[in-house]
Amino acid sequence: MFRAMLFLSESKNTKLMGMDGQYGATNISYAEPFPAVQEVQQLAFRADYRYLLAAATVMFIATGAVLPTLWGWWELGRPVTLSPTETGQGV
Repeated sequence: MFRAMLFLSESKNTKLMGMDGQYGATNISYAEPFPAVQEVQQLAFRADYRYLLAAATVMFIATGAVLPTLWGWWELGRPVTLSPTETGQGV
C-alpha cells in the first residue's frame, strides 16, 4: 500500500477508475493544480551604534581601572606563575 501511494504521489494526472465507492468517489484525480500564495517572513536587522559606543566606553573604563593593579608585577623579585598552589600559598 505504501508503494502504491508513493507511485500515485509521483505520477501526473492519475485517475483511479472503477472504485466501488466504499471510500469515496469513483473518479479521483490526485494531481490537480490549485492556487496558492506563499508568504515569507524576512528578518530585518538595524544596528544602533550608540549602544556599541556605550559598551566600548564601559570596556575601556573597566580596562583602565584594572591595569594599575597589575602594573609592576615583574618587579616582585622572584618568578611568579598562575599556579593554583602558588596562588593558594600567597593567600
